[in-house]
Amino acid sequence: MDVDSVLEDVRRRALGDPATIGVLVIGSRSQGTERPDSDYDLVWILTDDELARRVERGEERQVKQDRLDVVYASPARLAEQAGKPGAFTGALLSAAVLVDETGEVGALLGEVRSGAERRAREDVDEAYDAYLNSFVRSLKTWGRGDELGGRLHASESMAALVRALCGVLGRWPPYHDELVRLLPELERGLDLPLGDDLREIVRTGDPRAQQRLEARVEALMTSRGFPHQWGDDLEPLKARRFE
Repeated sequence: MDVDSVLEDVRRRALGDPATIGVLVIGSRSQGTERPDSDYDLVWILTDDELARRVERGEERQVKQDRLDVVYASPARLAEQAGKPGAFTGALLSAAVLVDETGEVGALLGEVRSGAERRAREDVDEAYDAYLNSFVRSLKTWGRGDELGGRLHASESMAALVRALCGVLGRWPPYHDELVRLLPELERGLDLPLGDDLREIVRTGDPRAQQRLEARVEALMTSRGFPHQWGDDLEPLKARRFE
């Protein structure tokens, strides 16, 4: 991450504030995908007491000023993310550390990562079942001649599949707009060519492409110790011919 004059000013302010523990850069500027007009998305980590005082004064936890979009957090808030990963976890996992004088911020991010990896592994069976459920619904919908419904279920199946496959590797699933950068690593780690099929299914919902991918996914998941719980119920749909 390049540190420009805006971030240098942020760093100076943070280092001069005794209530500030650290600052993280998140979003496009932490990943090198920013445009010249991109905002600076920051997580400003205050002491627990200082964040509590801000809340008591009725101050917002997210403040936008000029090109800075700041979310105020604290060690306790980050510890909550480690214990219960959620929508903000992906942003923290791809964050770049701008200020961390004591090393506490880095340690907290390590806890967030460990918690996210643990949760991803725990959710594999649920995500795999969601993938197969949408796969079944899509193929049945295509069989009724409902192209729109078939495409929508197909897209949902791909999102669930990504969650399942990331979990097999102990990876927290990325935001959809970050998946393209993770795909090569996912394919290498699983020894599963995935990108072309995923793009085709999201683009067209083609039931034949879904059948081809499901067969490879099922073999992989079984070999990794995640057999599905559908018994023989999938077999008629897997064998069905679509024109």
